[in-house]
Amino acid sequence: MSDPNPYVILRSVGSAPLPAAWQEHGPRQQAVSAEQAIRKAVAATETPDGATLVAVPARSWKPMTVTVETTTRVKIG
Repeated sequence: MSDPNPYVILRSVGSAPLPAAWQEHGPRQQAVSAEQAIRKAVAATETPDGATLVAVPARSWKPMTVTVETTTRVKIG
């Protein structure tokens, strides 16, 4: 069996007709698979019935800050 890895657990929030947003659901879980991480998260936290969860390996969880720059260019001719 593989060594456990940390997983970030996310839960879908919001309701139709708006698109779903995601928020972290409890602490990171040490698990050997995403399915096991979700099972552990459900056992460790209050999870609403019918919740939609996803487990992302913590090594892949790399939030990035985006800066948008707009420039104006005038071209004559």
